[in-house]
Amino acid sequence: MTLLDAGPALAAGRAWSGLGGDALAFVLATDVARSGRWLLVCDEQDRADRLLRGLRFFAPEPERCQPFPADDGRPYDGFSPDAARVHQRLKTLERLDRGGDLVVVTTARALLQRVPDAATRKAGTLAIEVGQRIDRDDLVSFLTDAGYLHTIRADDPGRFVARGDLVDVWPTGGRTPIRIELFDDEVERLVRLNPDTGRPDKTGKRFTVLPAAEERVDGPARDRALAELGRIIAASGDASLQVRRRTFVEDLRAGVRFSALQDWLPALVGTVAPLDAFAGLRHLVVGPGDVEAALRDAEGDTRRRYEALEPDERPLVPPSERYIAAAEVLAVLSGAHEVHELGSDRAVDLGATGTEELTVRGADLGPVVSRLQQLAGSDVRVGLVVEDEARRDRLEEMLAPHGLHPERADRPDALDAGEVSVLVGDLPRGFLAPQSGWAFVPVTALFGAPRRQATADRAHELWESSVTAATQLKVDDPVVHRLHGVGLYKGLVRLAVRDGVEQDFVRLEYRDGDLLFLPVAALEQISRYTASSAGARPALDKLGGLTFAKKKGKVRDHLLSMAHELLRLYARRELAGREPLGSPGPRYRAFEARFPYRETPDQAHAIDAVMDDLTRGHPMDRLVCGDVGFG
Repeated sequence: MTLLDAGPALAAGRAWSGLGGDALAFVLATDVARSGRWLLVCDEQDRADRLLRGLRFFAPEPERCQPFPADDGRPYDGFSPDAARVHQRLKTLERLDRGGDLVVVTTARALLQRVPDAATRKAGTLAIEVGQRIDRDDLVSFLTDAGYLHTIRADDPGRFVARGDLVDVWPTGGRTPIRIELFDDEVERLVRLNPDTGRPDKTGKRFTVLPAAEERVDGPARDRALAELGRIIAASGDASLQVRRRTFVEDLRAGVRFSALQDWLPALVGTVAPLDAFAGLRHLVVGPGDVEAALRDAEGDTRRRYEALEPDERPLVPPSERYIAAAEVLAVLSGAHEVHELGSDRAVDLGATGTEELTVRGADLGPVVSRLQQLAGSDVRVGLVVEDEARRDRLEEMLAPHGLHPERADRPDALDAGEVSVLVGDLPRGFLAPQSGWAFVPVTALFGAPRRQATADRAHELWESSVTAATQLKVDDPVVHRLHGVGLYKGLVRLAVRDGVEQDFVRLEYRDGDLLFLPVAALEQISRYTASSAGARPALDKLGGLTFAKKKGKVRDHLLSMAHELLRLYARRELAGREPLGSPGPRYRAFEARFPYRETPDQAHAIDAVMDDLTRGHPMDRLVCGDVGFG
């Protein structure tokens, strides 16, 4: 069976296997998920991210493929979750509410976290259009209730600033901030702002502002939460509970968004299980056994974290109301379509493999070029994927001396049979499926460099520095692994991992002789141990033990203490006041117009920031740095 036959096989209820690399994304994007609404469930976030990137590379309409991530995996740690993940969850739910074809990629952990119900999401969404009547103070209150942070610049999603009749807001899920220009209580103009300079870019007629937080702290939400708090206190029979939770009650009544407010979500707004929100979507589970294990692990981790808190530190909303039971999620997924990546008696083997055989050894491109030509000679469509046009040019220069001159293609579905082509895009791993007539090879896979979306250059720098550091290590040198702690470097070994494929590993030894084999592609996870005094040898950590985690916890507590002190310092600065200067007048504008040069984006940003500071009622706290280029 070929990859193009996989769709009918799935529709007939048959499971898949033999989908190495990004072959699963290819099948879903080119057949199954071309229309309809699908929920794809992975066991962990890294796998979900790779699947999403592959889908967006192969899909004719990449925007139809949306992630639904979990939070950062630290329930009940006292901190707010990663705002970017919260924003993405809300953006995906809004796309779901709009209807239409959609492919949602999520994880086991994400399906355990309750989400705001449709009424709550609608209450936090505002459509703004030119000519609409809206009071400026009402707009500011709406944005605050919807979770937007009032700052001095709208320089990140979820932030806004209001100055007179101008309100700049960077909507959740938006690519740029927008400026709402009011005349009295009417929207006179809507303008997209350049996110780098903050200057007006393009005008628009209508924008939608999505909520920036899952929870709300408006009047109805506060009343609901206080009533729920009273019910819980009455049910506990502990009259002192009201006094011990006084700070929470005061913050709630004042509408303060305190840390870990998300742990009180069911008390503030109506919630539903994610799978209820995704009702009507067809389910496909990638690695059912792994997903089940991940669900149970996440459930157990949440329970342990809650029970580890002191009684007076625990949110009064119990985990059973904040999270869905793993058994409930598994029951809903029991009828889902399945993908078994490592094979199964119940699965159809599609025969696609990864691209490991095409990794360049040393600097010799010859064997790889020969294999690419061999694939093309078998009437296979071969696509080499690069990140941008500059890398495409460099690749063509590297291949030309070997007699390979690839065609240029715009889309994955535009490759010609029997040809090697090069195209620009973001593909994590690629795949080889000669019997199906397709092969896609990211150039990063050819040269063995790790690749991460949105941070490719930084990841490459980390890789190079890690390799350099590893070559400077000697056997028995102490190293520190970011998760497992202090161990001894025991050199490099080469091991067979699967189907005869060999891979290089770093061998690390821990206390009691326990060994850890770390793939060289993950070298950034270790660093050389630096002793506080010359010649001192560290105590080795126990592999799987808790000692290193406790050490990291102490360091984190110290850093948090420093951060709190800085916050208190800047809070005092914010409370200091002064008479603000007025907005620049005609004489200043005339002086500005006589400047004979065009400002660079950085200069324009600095000028605008200083002018904003001068018109505020607080002392300016800013350092402007520059060179002497203009004398």
